[in-house]
Amino acid sequence: MNNGFGGSLLKGKRKSKRVLICSQPTHLVLRLKSNLPPLFDPHDIQLRRNVFGIANKYQIRIYNLIFNHSHLHGAFLFQDHSRYVKFIREATALMTTYFTKESRIPDLEFNSIFCGRPYTRSAPWGKAYQRLQNYMIKNENESGLEQHSINEKLKIEFYRMAKDSRQLSLL
Repeated sequence: MNNGFGGSLLKGKRKSKRVLICSQPTHLVLRLKSNLPPLFDPHDIQLRRNVFGIANKYQIRIYNLIFNHSHLHGAFLFQDHSRYVKFIREATALMTTYFTKESRIPDLEFNSIFCGRPYTRSAPWGKAYQRLQNYMIKNENESGLEQHSINEKLKIEFYRMAKDSRQLSLL
């Protein structure tokens, strides 16, 4: 039965829309289904670079991105809801394609990789944002790899690419 909020996908779950506040960072979690092996490899630079590229395409700022084997944590700043939707659609499609093409699970169905919708929660600047960063550090430690330095290098790389493309468009 389709109730306008995702049908059976959200049976027994919250039915209201979570507000996306564009002036505040958003904590986003993408969780894999429990019957899948760990696909988010903390050492996977290519997947991380692809996510940064999609974020750059939609002018979304990534403060932190942690791959923790069975789920992904991110702190993002979205400019508006439509860019958030486009980013999530493209990023999840890319991840599913990436996991199936890498032949990690050859018989993986395209639409059955994630547990429902992504979890999002606004983290206002200040104490809430600091708690979110501490939580991200905890997940980073659980993953067994210091991912912060990798994220910083990618931020610089994509900032330079965006700056170069703006300069080219001015010519």
